[in-house]
Amino acid sequence: MPPKNDIWRHFEDLKDAGGKTVKYLRDRSHSCAWCIACLDECVRECRAQDLVSIARGELREVRSESKLRSSFKNPTLALSAAGWKKPSNIVDDFTGVIPVCGKKDSASPLTIKISSRGTPVTKLSPLSLQSVLRQSAQHGSSPASSSSLPSTASATPYASPAKRARTLPDLTSLHPGQGAFDETKAAHALPAGLQELLESPCASCPCHHWDDNRQHELASDLCKLWVSCNIPWNAVSNPQLRIFMEKWIPGGEVPDRRDLAGKYLQEAVTSAVTATRSRVAGGLATGMSDGWKNIAKVPVLTSVMLVKNQPELIQMHNMAGLPKTGEQHAKIIQEDLDIMRNKFNVHPIAWVTDDGPDGKGARNLLRRLLPWLMTFVCWAHQSGLLAGDFLVFPEFKATVSAALDVVRWFNNHSSALDLFNQEQCLTYPDRPRPLVLILPALTRWTTHFQCASRLLEVGRALELCVARHRESLLQIGEKSQTAHAKETARKVIATIDDKEFWKRLDR
Repeated sequence: MPPKNDIWRHFEDLKDAGGKTVKYLRDRSHSCAWCIACLDECVRECRAQDLVSIARGELREVRSESKLRSSFKNPTLALSAAGWKKPSNIVDDFTGVIPVCGKKDSASPLTIKISSRGTPVTKLSPLSLQSVLRQSAQHGSSPASSSSLPSTASATPYASPAKRARTLPDLTSLHPGQGAFDETKAAHALPAGLQELLESPCASCPCHHWDDNRQHELASDLCKLWVSCNIPWNAVSNPQLRIFMEKWIPGGEVPDRRDLAGKYLQEAVTSAVTATRSRVAGGLATGMSDGWKNIAKVPVLTSVMLVKNQPELIQMHNMAGLPKTGEQHAKIIQEDLDIMRNKFNVHPIAWVTDDGPDGKGARNLLRRLLPWLMTFVCWAHQSGLLAGDFLVFPEFKATVSAALDVVRWFNNHSSALDLFNQEQCLTYPDRPRPLVLILPALTRWTTHFQCASRLLEVGRALELCVARHRESLLQIGEKSQTAHAKETARKVIATIDDKEFWKRLDR
């Protein structure tokens, strides 16, 4: 049986009392199919009219969507399908939707119409829900009573927009000479639950309208969300995102990616600079700069200032094509000092760089050019260099090398790592989950210390894992495709069994 065509996601069928699908007229093979977009439009229109009727006291509550949806699926309306020439399949008085025959040739033309125009939207009547509720409260009439409203018996409950516009009453002509509208009295005059509808927009009501300010706020928040979550700008043009917005945030327009990454991003930057200035204005600042490569492998130099023990970004400089010299670094630092004074209104008193050739050269130049500016070497960098010098000593180098071999071997053999994690759960039942073994990175300071500390934390579990599963660990090592795999496994096991190793690591 061929797979179901994609066009049927735009349609719904109907089940009879026995749970069988209702067929199309006398066709015993194909079912009645109702356009989902047309059904949604009928539901929105009728629920909006129900809210107006509640305000008049003609209804007590809005009918449920499922009840309305079922009432619009009238199979007998299929008799009108042959002569129907309108864009949508909604009948004029919104009492139903004309079904189509459940086969591809019948459904495709309507599907093309839906795809070309989106969800059908009818014009709203001039008298909106809010004006009905507010005016009925203004003139002192209780919405639960319709004695003060003109009769609307001649109006069809779900007439077309133009017809409803003629039959709805003009409340502005009621009770002439009344005073100004009192919001407090209006709130007490409204029935329970309708005051909230006035204060917060109803997502399912077509009376809801997004003004320019609210639309601008949505675009600004989307820009902040995209930046915070590191989402590519092109994602805003993804059709699935727009479908999501139309379903859950109706009325909200998704901005174009060029606007999002253009004017809205620039507004966010301006707002961030203003907020930073308000926090740091008048303070004493220490500047710092360091070079690195971003995710696109572009060399950049980032400048940061420390004000009241809080780091704030100054600027990022693209260093592509520029010399990595002390003169160039000193020139950039002087530009950043001007930005700190003029843009953020702070008083720079010191600058910090690493002890590389460009950083050292920049500090030497700054001492001559700006003798009032204190210059320091970054001790975070120096700590990393000291750790490297410490690991050169033979005894410490051998201990750290053995520890790294243990971490690498278990991390590279999933079966051995699984046995070790099981042993952790048995050895440390108070821990919610097994701890991972940390492999240090040269560009991450203190990771060698973290690696040794973590091994000491799980040392007892490692020893018990070797004692319980020694042969299994050796077999896991033999199955490895690397050279000298079995010798490596034996060496790791011997290291874990060595009591002196743990003493040296702890020291």
